[in-house]
Order: sequence, then structure tokens, then C-alpha cells
Amino acid sequence: MTKRILFDLGHPGHFHLFKKAIKHFQLHSEYRVFVTTRDIPIIIQLLESENIEYHILGTKRKGLLGKLWSVVETDVAMLYFVLKNNIALGLHCGIVLSHIAIFTKMRSWIFDDDDDEVEPLMVRFSHPFSEAVFTPNCILRKTRNAVYYPGTHELSYLYGSISHPKQGAEKYSIIRLVAFNGHHDIGHGGLSNEQMHLLVEQLEHFGKVYITSERPLQQSWEKYRTHIHPSQMHEFMKNAQIIVGDSQTMISEAATMGVPAFKCNSFAGNLAVPNMLEQKYRLCFSYQPEQFDELLDAISKLLNDQKTLSIMGDECLRLREDKLDTSKMMIHLITTWKPDFIKLKELKSEDWLSLYSNFEPCREISQ
Repeated sequence: MTKRILFDLGHPGHFHLFKKAIKHFQLHSEYRVFVTTRDIPIIIQLLESENIEYHILGTKRKGLLGKLWSVVETDVAMLYFVLKNNIALGLHCGIVLSHIAIFTKMRSWIFDDDDDEVEPLMVRFSHPFSEAVFTPNCILRKTRNAVYYPGTHELSYLYGSISHPKQGAEKYSIIRLVAFNGHHDIGHGGLSNEQMHLLVEQLEHFGKVYITSERPLQQSWEKYRTHIHPSQMHEFMKNAQIIVGDSQTMISEAATMGVPAFKCNSFAGNLAVPNMLEQKYRLCFSYQPEQFDELLDAISKLLNDQKTLSIMGDECLRLREDKLDTSKMMIHLITTWKPDFIKLKELKSEDWLSLYSNFEPCREISQ
């Protein structure tokens, strides 16, 4: 009997998180894979770059009321989709599939790397209705459904990526700006326009500057905008000498590859995964917006210190020794189909690492 799996993507990071698992199970005839998303151009570009078939359900709207309406709209469309296609297992990072699991036979697995304190809607309306909430073990959750593992979302697609800048290549820095329009972003912010002017001015002393931004840029900054295709962004990041911004995801990605990464937003110091990367492995550095002067000083010191990259490379290797390739874990658990969650909740870090030390998914998706 064919096992029907649904991957629901609400953010570009979800595409990267689930990509290897999607491609793995597409290659096995005993599984039928479905992918759903919203009308988000960057996700659609990424899916099409990998020739992954997808279905657009619902619209992503701005504002709290808009987001609530989007959830209702998508709930209805998703319920019909799941029933029509007889989905047995849904993997996601949001709320909608948790709701659908209440009214259907579909099981819901969430992969969530945010802290409970910054996502009250997830804690109240998603976690309780899912069979498992897979959580990096540096986070402590309220739900009894949490399954803690030694890994991060970024390690599902960057486990083998460590920065090795090309000798003699162009030296450049990347600035990443986000829109802060997620439900968990209400009341939070990042770099101001004035701070951006000072940051660009400083980074230009050390090479070319590129900006990638979710929000509109001032006309004077358009010349810095990068037009790299989303599927090439990680390779572009890997060869940067530094990445600075108010993004959560891209700063964590840079840190995971060993690229010096500086974050400036009001979440700084308050999230467990970035804190782990910063405090235990010294792979990134975070500052509140009012600490901007300290940020500029730290960037200047780092870019004048040629030993930093080799040190960060060593820390990247230590991170990989301590953590799982999250894609391997995901693929193995889906293959198991109905894992014993009671036993999984009892596993320590060394048990997880031992469990997957010799497990290799198909070679076609290893890169």
C-alpha cells in the first residue's frame, strides 16, 4: 500500500529543511509525496529550480487579521486537499496541518526551532494537536509532544557545508534585511535606515557590499541589491567574508557554514538556537538595535583579524561532531513510519548520534 506524505511549506527555510526528504521519498515507489505552499514567489522559485511538483493553497497576507483570515482560508483548502488525496502523514512548521489532523486520519509532525515565548499562537493552536513536535534540544517546551534531538534546522541542508573562501576571489560582504511581518515578529524590529547607512559605509572599506532584502530599499541602496537566484544563495553566502543583518534564518545559516555572522534585532539574546551557536560555538554574534555602535566596533575588529575564519572552521567541525544531520533523522523516522515516541523522548544526545552514525539515505540526495 502506498504511503502518502504531505510536506507543507510556509517559508523559504521550510523548503530547505524538507528538500532532501522530499527528494528521497520521490525516488521510492512505495511512497507518494505531495508538496503544498502559499503564493510566495521565492518558495515557488526554489521548488521549480528542483523540479518539485507543488500545489498552492491559500494566500499569505500581512497584519494580524490578515494572517488569521489566511489560516482560515488555508484550513478549508487544506482539509479538502488532505481528504481528496488520502494523506496519511503531514510534515510542517506551522499551524494549518495541526488543525487538519484533528478532523482527519492524517498524523501531524511539526519541526519547530523557535522558542515557546516568541510564538504563542503555535504553542496554543498547533503543538497540542500534533503527534510530535521535533525540537532542537537547546529549547525547552511546554508541550508533552516535544521530541528533543541534537540538531538544528540549518543542519538538515548545510551539514556538509563549511566556508572555504576562494583565494584571490572578490572580497564582499552581505547585508540581509527582513520584513518582520510574521505573527511572531509583532513588536520586534531590526536595523534602521540610519544604521544601514553607517553599516554600508563601514563595510565598503573592506570590499564590495551586497544587500538582499525582503523589505523595500531606499533608491540609493538599489545599486547594492543582489539578484542571485534563491537556489544559489547558500553558495554565494559561503564565499562572503562577513554577513550582517536583522534576519534570524540567514544569520544562523551563515554561522552553520562558518561565515562570520552578525545579527542586529530585538530578538538578540532571547532565542535558544542562536544563543547556542553564539555562546557555545562562537559562530555568530548578536546585538540589540541600541547596541549598534558595539556591533560596528566588533565588525571592524573581526575584518582586521585574519585568524578568525580558521577558528570558526574548527568550531563548525565541533558543531557537526555534537549534532545530527537533521535530514537523516527525518528520513529515518518517516521510513520507520510509526516510531516509538515514548522511547525517542528518552534518548540522550549520544543515543541520537549513535542511532544515525551508520544511516545513509540514497546517494542521489546526498548533496
